[in-house]
Amino acid sequence: MTTISMQCNSSNLLLDFNDLEVSVN
Repeated sequence: MTTISMQCNSSNLLLDFNDLEVSVN
């Protein structure tokens, strides 16, 4: 998952991180 996110744009990476945080919560 991290590798795919890294391939995406920085903006997408930030969005993915936010989604991950929400998922963890």
